[in-house]
Amino acid sequence: MPHIFGNNEHHSQPQGQKKQIGRMISHRLLTTISRISSGLICFWGCSVFTMTLSYLLKKLIRPDILLYCITAFFLSEIILSTPNKPGCVHIDKFCHSILWCLIMTTPKEIRLKDYSPPDFLIEQVALVFDIQPGETRVTSTLSLFRNPAGARPSAELKMDMGEYAIDSVTLDGHPVSADAFQTDEKQFVMPDVPDRFTLEICNRIIPEKNTRLEGLYLSRGIYCTQCEAEGFRHITPFIDRPDVMAGFACTLIADRDVCPVLLSNGNPVEKGNLPDNRHYVRWEDPFKKPCYLFALVAGNLSYIESPFTTNPAETSH
Repeated sequence: MPHIFGNNEHHSQPQGQKKQIGRMISHRLLTTISRISSGLICFWGCSVFTMTLSYLLKKLIRPDILLYCITAFFLSEIILSTPNKPGCVHIDKFCHSILWCLIMTTPKEIRLKDYSPPDFLIEQVALVFDIQPGETRVTSTLSLFRNPAGARPSAELKMDMGEYAIDSVTLDGHPVSADAFQTDEKQFVMPDVPDRFTLEICNRIIPEKNTRLEGLYLSRGIYCTQCEAEGFRHITPFIDRPDVMAGFACTLIADRDVCPVLLSNGNPVEKGNLPDNRHYVRWEDPFKKPCYLFALVAGNLSYIESPFTTNPAETSH
């Protein structure tokens, strides 16, 4: 009975087809698992990126880091759109790198519990700006006194400052030698000061070369200031913090042709002409304010002038 078990040649063909079908199923199964795994990894990477962007918007709001994140997102989309998604497994590492960059560049938080009042307060500030081509001389006269609420009764005087040269310092009208104070382009420190005193500091700044746009700078022929949030220190040494309120008086001196208009905070109380085609305007602000609210504008500005009547006995411009 030669045909009971059938022809071996007849059964070998279905057996080969079964093996081929098994290989196809295994291949499709592995491909499906690979795609699912790849999708999960990509989803994880996108989730990390989303969390990173959320952290950025809530905590930092920094345009430079935001630009990095947007660039990283588009690079990720390009990588994911390539055949076989070769870079997909690296998306999570890439997003983690961005998150690490955000963490490392996060500004230090200052909490209310860590607040300490300033050691010194400033009662009155008198500023004189002598605007010259290529250089501006700033004379700052500060009326300082120790803060009764300060934590250190014998603390030395520390004021914020920028990168400029200090020409002279006087304490209560007496010149101070260079070894009586220290400067490091970040702080002005004077160890030995009385409880109440008047400090006059003369320094020089160059608005024409100020490209950081903090403090006093020249823009399209107009001298202007940007003191918020910590720009005033780039003009002259000062306790540059918002809880130090002082009265400000400002005198601007400049060439009448280059800067016919001289503006600052408050009310103009005095003006006049000086030799060499120069003039001045003195401004006084009746309200105390932190230094970041100080403003100065000098240049050839246009304006419209018209009178109005406030009452029958008074006419203003």
